[in-house]
Amino acid sequence: SFASFSNAQNNTYCNNPTALVTQNIGVLISKKSNVSYGSAIEYDNTTQNLVMDFYFQNNNVKKPLIVILHGGAFYYEQENKTEMSFASSYLAKRGYAVANVEYRVGFNPVEPSSSFTNEISKASYRAYQDVANAINFLYDSADVYQIDTNLVLLGGFSAGAVTALNYVYTDAQDLIDEGLGSIIAPLGPIPLKHKLKGAFSLAGSLPNRNFIDNEMTPVFFMQGSCDEVLPIDSGSFGFGALRTPTVGSNVLTQQLKNNGLEQPFRFDIYRSFSHSNMIPDQSFINSGQMNNLLDYLKKMICTNIGQSCNIQFPNATQCDNTTITLCDGITININENLANRFNLYFDEIDKNIILNLPESETATPLVNIYTISGEKIHTSESKKINTNNWKSGMYIVEIAYNNNNSIKKVFIN
Repeated sequence: SFASFSNAQNNTYCNNPTALVTQNIGVLISKKSNVSYGSAIEYDNTTQNLVMDFYFQNNNVKKPLIVILHGGAFYYEQENKTEMSFASSYLAKRGYAVANVEYRVGFNPVEPSSSFTNEISKASYRAYQDVANAINFLYDSADVYQIDTNLVLLGGFSAGAVTALNYVYTDAQDLIDEGLGSIIAPLGPIPLKHKLKGAFSLAGSLPNRNFIDNEMTPVFFMQGSCDEVLPIDSGSFGFGALRTPTVGSNVLTQQLKNNGLEQPFRFDIYRSFSHSNMIPDQSFINSGQMNNLLDYLKKMICTNIGQSCNIQFPNATQCDNTTITLCDGITININENLANRFNLYFDEIDKNIILNLPESETATPLVNIYTISGEKIHTSESKKINTNNWKSGMYIVEIAYNNNNSIKKVFIN
C-alpha cells in the first residue's frame, strides 16, 4: 500500500545519516519550467497564469516534497520564483522534490493606513489561495512528479514565509476576528488544505499572535535580530508612512510556548543579521544557515520534535539598543551595529548602487560586491557603483567600515 511504501521510504531516509543532507554526487537533476497549476484574477482584474518550476531526481522513487516560496512584499514583480532557483536546485540535489511556486503579487498602496492594511491583506490572501491550489495540484500530480504526499514541507522567505505561516496557522475566522472578513467574499474561500509534515519561515511574520491556536505542525523559524523589514518582535510593515501591524518570529514562538500544548517548533535568532540575510543563496550556505535548515527538515520527517530557541553567532555586534527575551526566557542585549547606520538601494534610472551613510560618519567605506554564487566582481571605496554592464539579479554587498562589517543584498534590474 502507499502507506507502507511511505514508511519504507521514511526508514530509508532516517536510517541513513547522509540522506536528505548530503549532495548525491553524479545524480542529474531534472527541471520542468513554468508548469501551470491554474490561473486567477489579479488585483487589477487581469488574469494571471500561475506557474511553478519543479526540480527532482528522475529516478522513479517517490520523494519528500518541499514547496518553496519567494519574497517580494506581495508587491514587487521582479522578486519572483527566480529568487528561489538556487535553493531549489540545492535541495533537489540532496534528494527532495522541490516546487518553486510563483504566486500573485501586487496591490494598490493607498492611504490611510487602514486602507493599506486592507489592500496588503488582500494581496496576502491571494498568495495564500494560490499556494493552497499549487499544493493541491502537486497532490493530484504525485505519481507524475514522484512525490510522497505524506512528506510535504512548505516554506519561504519574507512574503513567502508569511504565506507559509498563513497556510499553517490562518483560517477564515482569524481574518474575521482581525476585522478583515470583508476580503473573503470577493476573493473566494480558502481552498482545500492538506496536512503538512512541517514548515519553515525565513524572516516571516503574521498580523496577530492569536492566529496561532492549536495547530501541531512543526515549524522552523529563522530570523535576524536586525531585521529592518519585518520586525522580529511586534511592530509594523509597510512603505513609508503606510504601515500595517505585524508580529515576528520571537512573538510567534512565545505564543507557541505559552499555549502549553507542546506545539513543536525551533527558533534560530541570528544576531546582527538583516532581512535579506535570510535569502537562501550562497551566503546562506556559507553562514551555516542551510545546514541548520537541512538538519531540521530531516528531523521533521524522522523524529518527534520538541521546542527550542537558539542564538546563532551570540558574540556578534548588534543593531539597536533594545533587549530581546526569547521564548525560553533567554535575554540578549542589542547594541548598535553598522547594519542599522547605512542604507543601500538601486537607482533604476542611472543604474547605480547607492550607499548612504549619516553625515556624522566621515570614514571611507570599503565596498565588496559578489554574485549570488559568491564570485567577487567589484571592490572600491565608492558610495556609488555603476552597474550598466551587469546582469539582472540579486547581488551581495559587503560593507567594511570603521572595523565593522555588514552584508546586505540588492536586486539589479
